[in-house]
Amino acid sequence: MRLSKIQKFLKINNINYTYSTDMYSKNEYGSISINDERTNYTSISEITGTRGTTVSGIWASYREDKSIKSFVTQSQENIIKRIQSDMDKQEK
Repeated sequence: MRLSKIQKFLKINNINYTYSTDMYSKNEYGSISINDERTNYTSISEITGTRGTTVSGIWASYREDKSIKSFVTQSQENIIKRIQSDMDKQEK
């Protein structure tokens, strides 16, 4: 299961999300769409290098000041920390 640590975090925190997979060059890549008011994060997707054979990073997008921003990381833990921080801000 792709993006498993992030999915586990979302499930534990009862965050509404859907998981899907896409195929590219006979390889499977995961994507998560988030639809929950407790976080500004909207989607998380695995990204691939130029050959398309392996995951090279994770792309995440979020709402900020009426626009959509994004960042790339190689760590599921980094995304989990950012979502948790975002949720903490939303609670205040």
